[in-house]
Amino acid sequence: RLLGCIPREQLGPEAAAVVEEILSTSKIPENRPFFKIGPVTSGAYTEEDWLRDQGVQPDSEDNRRLLDAQRPLKEFEHKYLNETPSVQDCIAVSLPLRNVFDLLRQPQKANIPVITQVFATVAAVAEEILKAQDLEKESPVVQLCREIVFAAGKHPDPVPEVDADAAFDYATWGSSPKVEAAQGAMHYALSYGLDADLRSMITNLARDQAPQVRFQIAARIGNLYQHDGSFYWEIIEPWLHHERALGVLDALVRSLVFSPVVRAERRKVVEHLAVLLSDGIPEGRTADSVTEVAIGSLTQLSVYFDDGDADTILRRFEEDAASNHNELSFMISAASYYLLYEGDGAPDIRERARNIFVRVLDSVDRQFQSFMRQPVPRDPTENERRGDLISKLLKVIDSAVFRLYIVL
Repeated sequence: RLLGCIPREQLGPEAAAVVEEILSTSKIPENRPFFKIGPVTSGAYTEEDWLRDQGVQPDSEDNRRLLDAQRPLKEFEHKYLNETPSVQDCIAVSLPLRNVFDLLRQPQKANIPVITQVFATVAAVAEEILKAQDLEKESPVVQLCREIVFAAGKHPDPVPEVDADAAFDYATWGSSPKVEAAQGAMHYALSYGLDADLRSMITNLARDQAPQVRFQIAARIGNLYQHDGSFYWEIIEPWLHHERALGVLDALVRSLVFSPVVRAERRKVVEHLAVLLSDGIPEGRTADSVTEVAIGSLTQLSVYFDDGDADTILRRFEEDAASNHNELSFMISAASYYLLYEGDGAPDIRERARNIFVRVLDSVDRQFQSFMRQPVPRDPTENERRGDLISKLLKVIDSAVFRLYIVL
């Protein structure tokens, strides 16, 4: 094809021979590429498209009845996904919400995926209404949403995969009845307080097999501390040290170091962080994220509150800088925010922040000097291992220099 683009008289002997051989049996291929991109079309991938991909016919009579009934609810759900609805809009949507919820409780011939999808929409609308704290607790719309949330909390969806916890490194989820119920339950508790039934529901959802459901409770449980501290500890204490899904554990640790909790019960928070770090954080892609939250919180407690227990835990990581290079880098990062602190107690706080830097760099230097005093290993494997340890020490120095650069 390329030779056919060159004028015949300009071809060399070998090229001309190739062309002649082709022409003796066929013709020179057209100058068209073997691959080309045709016209592009695009469009929205709707929930009905998803249902069709599951082998469901959305236009069957029973399915269409439910899908059409939920249409005004879908509009409300999308509008207030990341906003708080007005009282007027909450009241206006309550009638179609009641109608669809009642429809779902009737005997159904619709396909299970359709029923589940519509139930998730109903629960999502209830959850969004419960964000509007101006509604009266005894109002019909709030009571309806509470009824929906409790019903959705008993729904089997989402059904967790076999390795769900191991795969839940990041907090991701789709709409499902139980996920929406978990969010709605926490909104209700924050707005209207806890009662025995709600405590039981939240406890069960915190133990759910699906990590995306547990995450909704873990991410919001800190907000309940000021409403009921004893219930907060009742939920979080056993959970914190048995959770295997890193995405959920990250949310739990952030709820543990929530400002009102730290200010009221700092000693208890430090004790739990110590146990968490000593027991070991589950391995996974985001394990460092959990460690960073824990180490960062201990550093802040040491620097800002002059907490001796928190500082004692941090000093353990300074004993072996190479093995704990990530922890030391996290200490540096957290301390750097206080190097130029100007609030109450600024001189002492800034001095403690500087001391963290000095201690970390000193621990790196001690171990580096120890390596330098040792003879170079003859074993290539051992030599490579020592080189890797020195590289980790240099990363801590690099982290310190970078944080100083940002501050300055």
